[in-house]
Amino acid sequence: MERFATMDTNRTGHINFTQFAKGFNVEETDALHHLFELLDNDGSGQLDFREYLLGLALLNESNDRTGILKLVFQVFDQDESGTMSVEELTSFLARCGYADVDASDAIREATEGRDGATGVTYGEFEIFIQSHPEYMKLFTDKLEKFG
Repeated sequence: MERFATMDTNRTGHINFTQFAKGFNVEETDALHHLFELLDNDGSGQLDFREYLLGLALLNESNDRTGILKLVFQVFDQDESGTMSVEELTSFLARCGYADVDASDAIREATEGRDGATGVTYGEFEIFIQSHPEYMKLFTDKLEKFG
């Protein structure tokens, strides 16, 4: 919390990319910018404390694929409903480089056509990622470039 507070020089509860880089005393590189974009779940161009905290946890868990998967789900389950919605899954897929994948189709596949499914639970997300390891690999590769 102290580091985030130090980075938040404007005391807004959010940090931008420049503040993020300065806070970690690292150069503003493309790899760092990609990481920042991955962590910026709402696409605001700023990280709030939750996004920052979950990002640190992701980096610390970079060798634990199960831990990463759980944290990824938490990061992208932005409304903390326990279900990743079409919009949240679209955001995850886009950040993994799969913006062309239809999240509705992915949800249908992940939920095995469960009637009325508008999102995926963690268990369904885990099974979906196991059948599509390329999504998670791209995501973790981007994290490892920074970590």
